[in-house]
Amino acid sequence: MPANNNIDLSHLERDRFQVPANLMQSFARALTDPGLIESIRANEQEPEEPLKWGYYKVPADAVTLAENIRAFNFDHVVQVGLSILSQGQLQPCIAEPISEDGQITGVRVVAGQHRAIGINFMNQLLSASGINGEMDITLRLANRSLSQKEKLEIQIAENLQNPMSPDEEAEAIAQLWYEFRAVHGDRASKADLARAIGRNSAKVYNALNYVELPLEVKSLVASRTLPYGTALDLSRMQRERSQKIEPDDAESLLNLNSDLTRTAVHIIARGLDVIAAKKYINALLDPQAQVQLGLFSGEQLMALEQENLKLGIRNAVDRAFRDAVSYFLRLNTILSKAEGSDKVLMTDALIRNIVDAIVTNNEFLMIASERDPKLMEKLTLRLKRYTTQIEV
Repeated sequence: MPANNNIDLSHLERDRFQVPANLMQSFARALTDPGLIESIRANEQEPEEPLKWGYYKVPADAVTLAENIRAFNFDHVVQVGLSILSQGQLQPCIAEPISEDGQITGVRVVAGQHRAIGINFMNQLLSASGINGEMDITLRLANRSLSQKEKLEIQIAENLQNPMSPDEEAEAIAQLWYEFRAVHGDRASKADLARAIGRNSAKVYNALNYVELPLEVKSLVASRTLPYGTALDLSRMQRERSQKIEPDDAESLLNLNSDLTRTAVHIIARGLDVIAAKKYINALLDPQAQVQLGLFSGEQLMALEQENLKLGIRNAVDRAFRDAVSYFLRLNTILSKAEGSDKVLMTDALIRNIVDAIVTNNEFLMIASERDPKLMEKLTLRLKRYTTQIEV
């Protein structure tokens, strides 16, 4: 693949580039930004051998893969492979030579790894189908091994320009941060990384907070069951509660992770959107806000406060709760008359509501036992009487 298509561009005039008008002030400020200037100076040292590139075609199964900052996605591999099979490899993979005793013994793909995997996958499919037409892989190969800093910069340019879901981007940014610190040491800052990858600082901070969540919570986000925005609110809950835990208190930290997972499951079971989930999490973090959840508007809450938060069956919402109790009694009647559970068909919506009720009930009992022991005693006593009546 020729580097310049044999076109002579040496006659082009210089100093023709103009900064867009809406960027001129930002451009001028950036030119005097000490942090940005320092990050540029950090790149002043040239490698021992100037970096040069050449284009080559090699058998696809002759390459190996470098460690990548982004997790591989099989669906993306298949799409890329089918596209290359149909249209050819329009963009080369970036690679470095593997040398031993001064001799090149192989090549390692640093960027464009989905393309490399896709081509190999298509070749195996062609072979398994008995179809000729094995594809080579096109490489943009460096003339020497790349430094860790050079690999990082190349992978930043390759990976973060591709579409990613918010959680995938967060994982990629976190991996970049680990690599960035390894390269720049104590001088590394999150603001520097944000500038290097063309993201705002808030996105970098959010990403680094997200990856600290328990694996169970992140799995819910990856499966698109829990919104990324709600996971960020859970990470805020994690940070606030972990500040009250000693670093060596492993049991409390483990309990915190369990609480975060249970909270995520509860949010999903109740079908809360991002805004409602934020209010719910805020209420968990602020006990004074507990009563404002769900059933009470601002006017209703004011009325309750005037009566010392005395609750009763007063309005349509309260009566709906009483009707819900009756509904469960009807469910019990139906189940008791059925010969087996396979005789009863429940819709997914009904099952979801039942789960929601059970989770909410358990949470209510937990909160009541912690914050109002007298109320819990009354509930326990009433439950015993009810149980005795049923047994009689």
